[in-house]
Amino acid sequence: MFHVKQIKNNDTLFKKTIDLLFQENHHHNLSGIKDWQGMYEQHILDSQFLSKFILQTEKSELLVLDLGSGAGFPGLVIAIENPNKKVIMIDSNKKKTDFINLALASLNLPNASSLNKRIEELGCPQNADLVCAKALTSLDVLLEYASPLLKLNGILVAMKSLDIEQELADAALVAELLGFEEPTIVPYSLFQRNRQLVVFKKTKKAKIELPRNSGEAKNKPLRSKK
Repeated sequence: MFHVKQIKNNDTLFKKTIDLLFQENHHHNLSGIKDWQGMYEQHILDSQFLSKFILQTEKSELLVLDLGSGAGFPGLVIAIENPNKKVIMIDSNKKKTDFINLALASLNLPNASSLNKRIEELGCPQNADLVCAKALTSLDVLLEYASPLLKLNGILVAMKSLDIEQELADAALVAELLGFEEPTIVPYSLFQRNRQLVVFKKTKKAKIELPRNSGEAKNKPLRSKK
């Protein structure tokens, strides 16, 4: 179990991010959380656990893809706390990527950008060092999304609650097919709620051609073929 210590130098940027989100959320429904403090806790503080995990990597330069980033979390926090790492936030909802672009301009974060695309439209670049996602989809589907995007020895980090036994079982059915080792679990706590980072390392190329057609990963999951 690990805990996050707030970095005072970044606190101004974090508050500015939530000020902007709180203001824009009235017009564009960017977050289901409506109060300022709740936004700060659920978007900033929760994202910091993943950010600190990334900060511990030995690589000074790193390409991070935040899949289904929504209004920019955890990507914005990662970019603020890891200025030497390139962060690309990807979401198919244009109003959310528009907000990310507004936040990037306001915060002056040259190491970050957004893409308004479906994940399957990214193709198979295999150039990311790390792929992350918060509350996007089940682990087995996430493995399929991440595999064609990651370099060999790249990692996928999913932010999850504790009650994911079935997700872990489903992921175990497809992990080897998609080139991943068994996951490592990194537990953490947020306001007395236990959560975890589920970390998969890609050590081989996938045994199938990826990405599949748009929507197939969710609607025709590979686990159903096992």
